[in-house]
Amino acid sequence: MVAKSKMNRASEEQLYNKEITAITTYIKAPISLNGAPPQTPQQLVAIPQAALDALQAVDAAEVDLKQKRATATAALIAARALTDGLHAYAIASYGKSSPMLAQWGFTPETPVVKSVAVKAMAVAKGANTRVERHTMGPRQKAKIRGSAPVAPPPPPPAAGQQQAESAQREAAAAPPGGTTGNGAPGTGKE
Repeated sequence: MVAKSKMNRASEEQLYNKEITAITTYIKAPISLNGAPPQTPQQLVAIPQAALDALQAVDAAEVDLKQKRATATAALIAARALTDGLHAYAIASYGKSSPMLAQWGFTPETPVVKSVAVKAMAVAKGANTRVERHTMGPRQKAKIRGSAPVAPPPPPPAAGQQQAESAQREAAAAPPGGTTGNGAPGTGKE
């Protein structure tokens, strides 16, 4: 038996067609291959022809399967849309927790019964959240009145700057004429 590399579909069909042509052209009497009993040319042609027929049957089945899948998909989409519509209709007619929904094939919602402890815990958590987030209701917000923003105090001056500013203040407080030679304030007309 000859080991063959993997062939693609087209190459395989081409090989079988060439084998059929070669058998009908060159083999006229029964021959024995691979230790099998002798076979006539018609028997030999039947083997690759069966493979070709099987491949064509697979192709046809695949096309048919694709068509059937497309048909099934379209039918499922329509059926699911109907199911959604019927579910909405049944809920609107009977209520979402009605036992009548079971007769339509839907599961009625069972109301969740919360214990008193769970409800008290929820109220406490809600109040805590409002305090932490500073959330208020409309009446609480109405009580708040805005005020004009207050300018922040100027930053304290640096040490060297303080001496210069104090000298400027003293100069501004001195009389306009300065002082006389004896230290007495002068009139400024000397």
